[in-house]
Amino acid sequence: MYAKYAGMEKIRRDTFKNGQGGGWSRFLIPPDSVIKGSHFRMVAENTLDHGAEIGYHAHEGDDELFVILEGEGLYRENEAEVRVGTGDMLFLTRGNAHGLKNTGEGSLRLLAVIAD
Repeated sequence: MYAKYAGMEKIRRDTFKNGQGGGWSRFLIPPDSVIKGSHFRMVAENTLDHGAEIGYHAHEGDDELFVILEGEGLYRENEAEVRVGTGDMLFLTRGNAHGLKNTGEGSLRLLAVIAD
């Protein structure tokens, strides 16, 4: 599968997992996709507006990877919180919960990958 970045549709989202604020997404694999022979269920570049967040939510049957491409934020995994920034990678295994808030001056851009 190949998708040229310039050709990927940029979609405005009013909320990410019921978090405050919104931002933009570009999907290589849209949420809840089922691709024969693959464990990937979503691959996206998400850009959170200043102050926006991905709401705290659980992953019961899948894992998720965030790679912070640009910006700063506060990441919560279960009861722990940590400040994150450009280049940081965050991996959540099934059965756990997480959320991410943009605490920087500008946008927070990340790669998000969900696999079962």
